[in-house]
Amino acid sequence: MVEYGRDGRDRGDTSVGTVADDAAAGEFHRFFEQHYAELARLAHLLTGESDAADDLAADALLAMWHR
Repeated sequence: MVEYGRDGRDRGDTSVGTVADDAAAGEFHRFFEQHYAELARLAHLLTGESDAADDLAADALLAMWHR
């Protein structure tokens, strides 16, 4: 199982990508930072649990990244 940090990055990924990959990753990181808190708040309202909300928000954003 891949473990992701709250910054949206794979904690075990030490690979070196292409410049385009790095640019896309940087763009996604900015998107993640911009929308994570709002999505986590919504998830908290739905679940009532802050840890589950954090996980749901990160998982939702990462699922979008992998599409």
